[in-house]
Amino acid sequence: MKQRLITRTSVVAVAFLILSTGYAADRTKASCIIDPSGKIEGTNVDKLVEIASVSKVLTTHWVVKKLGAHRRFITKINLTEVDKETYDIHITGGMDPLFSKSKFQFMVSELNKVGVTKVRNMTFDESFKYADPIRTGGRVANNPEHAILGRNGMITALRDAVKRLNDGYATFRKNLENKAGISMVSRLALGVQNIDGLAATEYQSAVSTRTFMMSSSEVHVILKEMNRKSNNYIANMAFRAMGDASAYKAFIEKELGLNSEDLMMGNGSGYPIKVDGKRFDNRATCSAVVRIIKDMREALVKEDLRLGDVVAVAGSDASDDSPSTTSAVYKNETTEDALIAKTGTSDPVVALAGAASTKEGVIYFSIMMADGRPGKAASARSLIGQEVRRIFKRFGGPEEIGFKARGFSMADKGSMFVEVTGEKLN
Repeated sequence: MKQRLITRTSVVAVAFLILSTGYAADRTKASCIIDPSGKIEGTNVDKLVEIASVSKVLTTHWVVKKLGAHRRFITKINLTEVDKETYDIHITGGMDPLFSKSKFQFMVSELNKVGVTKVRNMTFDESFKYADPIRTGGRVANNPEHAILGRNGMITALRDAVKRLNDGYATFRKNLENKAGISMVSRLALGVQNIDGLAATEYQSAVSTRTFMMSSSEVHVILKEMNRKSNNYIANMAFRAMGDASAYKAFIEKELGLNSEDLMMGNGSGYPIKVDGKRFDNRATCSAVVRIIKDMREALVKEDLRLGDVVAVAGSDASDDSPSTTSAVYKNETTEDALIAKTGTSDPVVALAGAASTKEGVIYFSIMMADGRPGKAASARSLIGQEVRRIFKRFGGPEEIGFKARGFSMADKGSMFVEVTGEKLN
């Protein structure tokens, strides 16, 4: 291993990347950078290691490259008049990963605007996903799969949403109006007799059916919130919206020539899952992670966006409730407004990956440190913080990027109902 490392890096780089104490070096699973010349250098550069929530950066890259950062997830609301005051509603889902109670309230406000307050049958297809505790909630944080509901779970959750329709609505309405300038009805009204799932292949529209398109916020807004709060549910749903593990494997091989020797992804969040009865952790090589981050930044620039538009910036990214995971741990005088990165923690690893804005250019980096168990994670984060400061020092110090945080909004004016009756949507 030593011989291989020396052939890939200079003595200076080795001295820089291997931490100063034997204890620290023993805990380094992998650590590498892409320097301003494009060279990858580091320790265990090509070793597969667990990446925990750094997986969300890989998911972000997939969504940005496949959809585009300015695209939106589209939900279609099909309205068929039963009589003068009553309608049937069929929801054609678009895998919107942020369709929570608040988004449901937004939808009802839009329905009320077009005169719908009484519903005989509300049906939804397999591409419509609903969950109440998306942005927060212990069950989502502890195991994101708990919040991904099947048909029966969806029916129960939607019935509860209708029953508690105006709970928290006044606050939500005020916040959304202030942030997005959206006018919403003062109080929601919706009576629903029946709720059920109906496969897309089984749904038949009527001649009188009116179809409305309701869009999510732009993709980069959703991804930013996902990474800022390290939200497992949004990450897993976004991953599913793109395909599955085999689809990701095909994508990343086509895009960057990476294969199973470079990374293994089972979900979008990095939360451990069971495969064939055994624990499976997303894994990647250090070189794969930094190449993906670099490729994503270049793709975002083409869409007039920056890496900080989808990944947390240390010191920025104010929140309605708490700072980003990156700021909470790694914000200091050196990193503020110059470190754009995603954290990760699980039993075997504590991780940080992203970009450092330095006087000599953007340095892409990935650091994976053992281990993330309670009582051990804090010291691992301290070691990562030391390594990040070394990166800045080596390349002339921080260069602030001038990032200004925008408050998160799950909808904007582009999300409001647009009638598309008779149109075919991709």
